[in-house]
Amino acid sequence: MRALADDGAGVLLLTHDLQLVRETADRVIVLEHGRAVDNGPTVDVLGTGGPVPGDRPTTTGLPAVRHRATRELLAAERRPSTSEEAGPTAAGPAPEGREGVAATGIIVRRRSGDPLAGPVSMAFPPGTMIALLGPSGSGKTTFARALAGLTTPSRGEVRLDGRPLPRRIDRRTPTQRRAIQYVHQNSAGSFEEHRPVLGQLADTARLLRALPAEEATTEAIKAADALGLDQALLHRTPDRLSGGQLQRCALIRALTARPSLLVCDEVTSALDTVSRQRVLDALPRLLAPARTALLFISHDLPAVRALTEEAALFDGGRCVRRGPVDEVLPVAWSGAPGSGGDGVGLDTSALSEREGYGHQVSGPPAGRGRDDHIAGER
Repeated sequence: MRALADDGAGVLLLTHDLQLVRETADRVIVLEHGRAVDNGPTVDVLGTGGPVPGDRPTTTGLPAVRHRATRELLAAERRPSTSEEAGPTAAGPAPEGREGVAATGIIVRRRSGDPLAGPVSMAFPPGTMIALLGPSGSGKTTFARALAGLTTPSRGEVRLDGRPLPRRIDRRTPTQRRAIQYVHQNSAGSFEEHRPVLGQLADTARLLRALPAEEATTEAIKAADALGLDQALLHRTPDRLSGGQLQRCALIRALTARPSLLVCDEVTSALDTVSRQRVLDALPRLLAPARTALLFISHDLPAVRALTEEAALFDGGRCVRRGPVDEVLPVAWSGAPGSGGDGVGLDTSALSEREGYGHQVSGPPAGRGRDDHIAGER
């Protein structure tokens, strides 16, 4: 982007990544409810990333008086989540008769027969929170979609409490579809465009858990409140919600299914720092009632540290390392360009310290997704 600007092009950057703004933008405008509430040189509005007092000298020599919305963004960028301050909570013993979800020898191939991912074996006992890390194209999303039945594996088995699940989601029973919920990075296509969102969120608990409509609606509203979504927004159709608001709606829909395993694929990517912090704080509490296990696919390392106690590192379609988060992350970094290490060589521009199906699975509906035998982007 700097090269474009140097060549005379103007660049308008829309992002929630405050550090990226600091590194690339000359000026910044902060919007709230459609209005510009802060506007000025980047260093004056966002500072340099260190502690942010209320007022301080600026490039003009005048004191900076930041708008409340700007101060909240900056405070959320620096504040650890509630779960990070306390540290990840150990899962404890699994409820009697529940083993959770486990995958054994999962292999996904292209139509040509070339491997996309695998073999991968991994277990997700009740209450565990596991991060899935790796560079783009390493097979993270491919493996996760195979767990949910959204991508059909060529070999291997996914089990729920010791019993094998059909490989394809359309061959799973409602109970089996409820067990593994998938929230995609881009969830807009998974909502019916002409129906208010609230009814679609309530449908999950109503259809998959047989809750009365009123109770299902109340549960969806409570989850929305926990994630910082005003109830009035839920009465809108999807086209009247932002990408970040829809991302949180998809998360609510998956959570109200009370699954055994929740797969979150870059669910903080479309969120501003305040909304992101709200999600990180609320997610452990929302997972607790059903002791739902979490598979958290992300390049957001602060979020990974805040939520998870284990991490699995993917490269070339395989899991090359798994263990405690603090042991796996240094291995990921050791292969970064210029590090001189022998790790997997993650794309550190993405994996950095910056902040930044209907009623079965929160993903693209049938007919809009990729070919069942062709994996996702990661």
